[in-house]
Amino acid sequence: MRKIPLILILLLNIKINSQQINPLDFFPYHTGDLHQYVELPSGRFYQSKITNVDTSNTNIHYIYYDNNTIPYNKVLLDSAHILADSNSWFPLYKLNCERGSYWLRDSSTIWWVHYKNQYSQTVFNETRLMREYHVYEYISLGDTNGLPGSVEYLVEGIGLYKITWEGGELFLIGCIINGIQYGTIIGVNDYPNLATSEKHLLRSYPNPFNNSTIIQYSLPEPAQVSIKIYDIIGNEVKELFYGIESYGVYSKMWKPETESSGIYFVVLRTNKSVITHKLLYLK
Repeated sequence: MRKIPLILILLLNIKINSQQINPLDFFPYHTGDLHQYVELPSGRFYQSKITNVDTSNTNIHYIYYDNNTIPYNKVLLDSAHILADSNSWFPLYKLNCERGSYWLRDSSTIWWVHYKNQYSQTVFNETRLMREYHVYEYISLGDTNGLPGSVEYLVEGIGLYKITWEGGELFLIGCIINGIQYGTIIGVNDYPNLATSEKHLLRSYPNPFNNSTIIQYSLPEPAQVSIKIYDIIGNEVKELFYGIESYGVYSKMWKPETESSGIYFVVLRTNKSVITHKLLYLK
């Protein structure tokens, strides 16, 4: 049997090890990194930017944010834990643990986290690893038979990507990581706020868009609402919502799946009015 040279074995081992995922990649951090989120159905916009990273200790880094919208303004990160500072330290995530692991996030309220799964997912047109954490409250530690209070997603090279809960979600529309932009970055003052602008009953942002767009609308009173997307020749493409909503400001997200680039129209119908808004989709 032909023997493989020792130097070749060493080179192969180095290559394999270099391709292994560093758990810290699921929580990247550099001074100036920026994340922008939208919460549905409220349409509320959040931005959080890293203002400083204290690397005086090679094993423990303090990461400072410009506000408290992620929802933390400082985290302590080491090779195994991400701890948030919100009056007191508590473990948000554990990065160096096996799938299926669980831990208490906040013992005072009996919140605990279950590291559910890791899989490949397309994020901002790139295939990346995504981690799924299920957060539970007021059930026995380790009991995963009940429904989680929320599901939180970390993405390799991106960080916190999405949080979903019953009736809503917070998702990342764009970020800048180590000087590289992913998704859509908007000016804070440019984001549409229908709550303070009665004349804009239906609008979207971004528009034009190349991945997804947020459609915002306001209702002056409770109404039966229908929201549909049509192509330029009038074919129905997608029904985004049909149901009764009360007075207020709402948001819906449209993420084209098989549609081609071009002009589309979102049509909002109530029992009293029909409003149309043009969308430009660019792949």
